Amino acid sequence: MNAQIPPENNKLYVFGPFCLDTHERRLLRGDEQIPLARKTFDLLQILVASAGSLLTREELIEALWPDRIVEEQGLTTQMHELRKALGDEDATHVYIETVRGIGYRFHAPVSVENKGEETSDSGLVPDAERTVKRKGPAVTLRTGFGAALLAVIVVAVLLWWLWWPAAGKSSTANATPDVTSIAVLPFESLSADPDNAYFVQGIRDTILTRLATVDSFQVVSRTASDRYTSHPKNLSVVAEQLQVEAVLEGSVQKAGQEVLINLQLIDPESGTHLWAESYIRNMKDIFAVETDVATKVAATLSRTLQPSEIARLGHSPTTDPKAYLLYLKANYLARRVLTLANVEDPAAAVSSAAALYRRAIARDPDFARAWARLSLLKSKAYWFLIDESKQSAAAAWEAANQAVKLAPNLPQAHIALGYAYYYVKRDYAAALDQFKSARESLPYNARIVAAIAYIHRRQAKWNEALTELRKAAALDPGNPKWRNQTGQTLMFLRRYPEAIHSFNQAIAIAPDDNEAKMRKVNALLLFGKLEQAREVVSTIPKAIDPQGFITSLRFDIARISRKPKAALAILEASKGLHTARALKADALMLAGKREAALTQYREASRKLRATLEKQPKDPFAWSALGLAQAALGNKEAAIKAGEQAVSLNPISKDVVAGSWFLTRLAKIYARLGMAKESVKLIDRLMSIPAGSNISVASLRLDPVWDPIRGDPRFQALIEKYGEQAPPEATH
Repeated sequence: MNAQIPPENNKLYVFGPFCLDTHERRLLRGDEQIPLARKTFDLLQILVASAGSLLTREELIEALWPDRIVEEQGLTTQMHELRKALGDEDATHVYIETVRGIGYRFHAPVSVENKGEETSDSGLVPDAERTVKRKGPAVTLRTGFGAALLAVIVVAVLLWWLWWPAAGKSSTANATPDVTSIAVLPFESLSADPDNAYFVQGIRDTILTRLATVDSFQVVSRTASDRYTSHPKNLSVVAEQLQVEAVLEGSVQKAGQEVLINLQLIDPESGTHLWAESYIRNMKDIFAVETDVATKVAATLSRTLQPSEIARLGHSPTTDPKAYLLYLKANYLARRVLTLANVEDPAAAVSSAAALYRRAIARDPDFARAWARLSLLKSKAYWFLIDESKQSAAAAWEAANQAVKLAPNLPQAHIALGYAYYYVKRDYAAALDQFKSARESLPYNARIVAAIAYIHRRQAKWNEALTELRKAAALDPGNPKWRNQTGQTLMFLRRYPEAIHSFNQAIAIAPDDNEAKMRKVNALLLFGKLEQAREVVSTIPKAIDPQGFITSLRFDIARISRKPKAALAILEASKGLHTARALKADALMLAGKREAALTQYREASRKLRATLEKQPKDPFAWSALGLAQAALGNKEAAIKAGEQAVSLNPISKDVVAGSWFLTRLAKIYARLGMAKESVKLIDRLMSIPAGSNISVASLRLDPVWDPIRGDPRFQALIEKYGEQAPPEATH
């Protein structure tokens, strides 16, 4: 059922100093007639006739343009002209109220009279006078749209905008003072096909990435804004939590090759629109739309855009729409692999994402961003033991170098090469150079600042690492990751109360941040707070268990609490934990079931040797083999394996990994009953920042030290460090 504009009649609507004559289609202020365009007058007539009622944007569009597909920008333009005519442009909005995310309401008192009769002070117009009828969204995708003509128009408008940015801004944008921060909330998907979620996320991420190239305002990271939905009811609260002055929100609908995008840039404090526009385009025009959005939003927020910034805002990652779709699909899948999204088979997910990147590259070999993202995926898969193959390492390295070769000035290419040096080559100095190069282009990017902090941490530059991580938190205050990493750094320094406080800050930002909870549990265990650790881990859903990390934590709590039956039950309930056999052996030994434990250690050793035949430089496999061999009493083989792990990651090269493997060697000596050798290593570890691996509380509680617990040298060590302050953050 089509809505209709109220028919002309003899009624006069009086509000404030204005009188609306619907019969003669005049708006009067006293004796002065206010000129209004036809559609602007129609809009005022609809609003006044429905005074007091909330009308959605869709209802107004349908009433004004009943037989046409019209973008929301048309309504926004008419509303702006109407407010200008009424003098209703400031934030107070005496006559027309904006209800964010929904529509508008005429909220000034209205009196109604017939011509020639006295005015009846009847207040708001009664329901019988309201003529706008409810209907679904007016802007929908239809086939057969004139894509070729639209493409020409888009390009022409875009060129005009880029060359004449001052003329291209609306009067609303010109009146907007410079904004220093913005959040791009997740866009709402209106597509009937749920498989289009990757496209909606990808459009939003691309716009966010382009806006992040502008120096005059800060863009909140995707990770921070991901926690919210588009069109949240409490936008001012969301903005306060993210510490931003503007919010971009919207919706995306994809049907075949046609795309509908509705976007609004909002002042969260007042709820007013700073800019809004709708686009109905063919997929081949999607790059022009993204450029248009990024440029207009940036111009609305800042009046000092530089030519170089405008050029970056207009840069498209590829000219091939099909390659772009493959790239977005790969990003969507890759992002889930290394998060707590609980991907059941991370290796398969990495393989699928990599295949999509390669298909995109096959269509466009010059697609530098696809090369960079492929490299990042492979580097992280290699580092996090998802794919430890030589082929994965080589692919990460080759893709990163190709990205830099294709786009030497692309910061994402240098980030990829930096992580290839970091994760694959373990060349921290070279990685730092690449991250610093990326930082020159994106000085306010928290991810790059944090990457530099990670390198400082590997180099035992603890103060520098903490400084950079706190900068990252200041740049991206709504992202819990930087508090997590700050807490992890404080753990190395054995500043456990501060670390726990930092993890609590992360959880306060994102109550469902299971990574923060995991790290907090580790800190509590090392601080000797078993009951608190048990309470925290109980708040993590049992379905969440990325690569078995949560199972390992639950197992450790039970083992350190000397509850072997509970520890075994936890392992039985786990799925595919790659260290389950060794952990089961530890629990059986703790339960006094020596023969059953030895059987498990023998099988673990067999599998570890098979791994090392394929990957002879895997320090984790060497270290695990050393512990298994020590349990079996094979002294020479155990020490050799443990020392091999340490030699592959010496503290002199990497204090983070190096201290972990050195702690494992100390445990191998303890398991062999070699108190002198074990105590010597423990003494060294306790004198340096290695608090993520070993602490006074862990020495007192962990059963792994039982074989040497009665040795006077071990007890003297506990007394020595039990009274000593945490080691200083030295270089």
